[in-house]
Formats: sequence, structure tokens, C-alpha cells
Amino acid sequence: MLGFSKGQDESGIHAGMTIDVDQIIARLEWAAARGLSTFAVATDTFRLSLVRGTGEDAINAAPCATQDIPLASHQRVPAPKATTIDAPLAGLCQLASAPGAAPFAEPGMTVAAGQTLCLIEAMKVMTSVTAAEAGVIDAVLVGDGTMVEAGTPLFRMRA
Repeated sequence: MLGFSKGQDESGIHAGMTIDVDQIIARLEWAAARGLSTFAVATDTFRLSLVRGTGEDAINAAPCATQDIPLASHQRVPAPKATTIDAPLAGLCQLASAPGAAPFAEPGMTVAAGQTLCLIEAMKVMTSVTAAEAGVIDAVLVGDGTMVEAGTPLFRMRA
């Protein structure tokens, strides 16, 4: 019944129980609130399958298969968590190995664990800032030649 394998769903309807029109409407509203485009409900005596759409979408929609699916499969998967790569010390941040050279990392670039992302110069000593894990650079948060403090976010990346 509507993806609930046994027991009681969040609307209080028990599996195998006859469903009245008010209960169907409540479930349709529940599905619409979660952005679901298909809806199916079945009891021992009837089966109802609906596909939300307009015009050609509704006419050409394929019939939906019915099966018991746990509620968790209908929930949205959260986006991968973005993390920041912070400056390990205060100094002058250099995004490239030399003036005019290509930057070590740019937005959209896939980087490997241990790959150099920038250099920080402090007291004429260059310190390499590397990726702790593989991922994709979402944003460069500082400009080339920027003075940074220890802990300043330099890059935002996702795994």
C-alpha cells in the first residue's frame, strides 16, 4: 500500500485497511508536498495509479509499476557536504607557481589527495597547501597575492 510494507504509515492508515476518498486525498496531498510525480495506492479490492503532468505529459505517461517501497527511498538525498581548506599559517597566498602561470586549482577542477592547491609565503619560506582528500574545487575564496591569517578559508570543495 503506497510504499509502506507493513504497519502504519505517517497518516495513520494501516496496511490492508480499506481506504476512503478522504484518505486518498490526504495521501495525494502528502505526495504532492514531496514533489512526487507518480502516486499509487492499492487495497484488496481496488488499485489506483496516478501520474502528475499536463497535456502531452499526462497522455503519453507510461503506466507505473506498483510495489512496496520503504518510505526512506522517497526522501531526497542531501547534497554532498562542502568543506573548506584553510590556511595553515599567516602569510602571502600564491595561487600559481609563478606570476602568469596557470593556477594550481580552479573552480570545477578535480583534485587528488595531496595535490598542491596554493602556496603560502611566510618569512621567505614557501609552504604548500594541499588537498587532504580527493574532490572537486567549488570555489577559490581568496585572490592571488592576498595576505591571509591562519585559519582563513582558501578553497571550498566537495568530495
